[in-house]
Amino acid sequence: MIENNPQPAWNETPETHMAFSFVWLTNNERYGFKALQKMKGNDAQILESLFEFLETISKNPWSFTKHRNRYNGGFEELPVAEMEPAILDGIPPETRATITSVMVFRFNKSKDRLIALKEGSVLNILGFDLHFNLYDHGS
Repeated sequence: MIENNPQPAWNETPETHMAFSFVWLTNNERYGFKALQKMKGNDAQILESLFEFLETISKNPWSFTKHRNRYNGGFEELPVAEMEPAILDGIPPETRATITSVMVFRFNKSKDRLIALKEGSVLNILGFDLHFNLYDHGS
């Protein structure tokens, strides 16, 4: 007999490995793929670190990131109101209206940020904060 297990809510953390989606990635060149494409020389370390980070979290269940601190593979949630509006430009308006916070992951020895939303087991990557100008990082 197969039990009918209800689907988790969009923001619950299922015990599965995460998949990545870039469908909601911003078109803003400061925070999207264009920002990554402009990197040269020593900045290539940022890309290497990003890929290593994505590989690490993709090979672990959601609980790996949920139970780690923000400096060691985990994340912090920040209110959408604190973000530059450009980070949400790829999200459909009807979905955008329901979002109150985003997930911020640190990579490259905590120097850079990946901004995302989770939807089931999918991590929707919204953009990258490579110059500390997407939100107020404090002093």
